[in-house]
Amino acid sequence: MAMSRGNKAKNTFFKYSQEDLLEAVRAKGQRGEMKIRESEGRFTVPLSTLINKLKQTTKMEPETVIPKIGENVLELFLISSAKKGFPVSKRRLLTVAQKISKKTPKMF
Repeated sequence: MAMSRGNKAKNTFFKYSQEDLLEAVRAKGQRGEMKIRESEGRFTVPLSTLINKLKQTTKMEPETVIPKIGENVLELFLISSAKKGFPVSKRRLLTVAQKISKKTPKMF
């Protein structure tokens, strides 16, 4: 007889919030208040995730393609276009973003 999976939820990853993750890392890493296993249970964040974050083997935020100054310029462009009543299409947005990324110096 073949076994069915029933109503098992798919993709049940990340049952914890970003705030819980940050609090668990702060509780262990910065303040040293509790052990990793204690913060795992209290904040319901997986142990392996906490270890990775504490060792900083994974980044908390994704890298941006455009430097921060370029993002600010793009944001100003979008806001000023909206105030003037001109909609910005996806194609136009990508074109402007590409021009900004070429003109903005890379900070590597």
